[in-house]
Amino acid sequence: MAEPGIIALVAFHDVASASDIGALMIDNEAEIVGGPAEGGLYRIRFPQSADPEAVVERLRAASDVVKFVALSQ
Repeated sequence: MAEPGIIALVAFHDVASASDIGALMIDNEAEIVGGPAEGGLYRIRFPQSADPEAVVERLRAASDVVKFVALSQ
């Protein structure tokens, strides 16, 4: 059974470095739990206590690294 948390689908810009992506994960207490899938989407898990809307806003604000983000159903 998967650990609880908020799951977002995220696509990173092709020019985003592993270091940039890693820093984004650390800053948001997140981890990559799947991917890349079709379209370059990764499944990213955030703590259960995180505010889903705030998660999306923070990732969208990192527009130099993130090109797409949506909450997974």
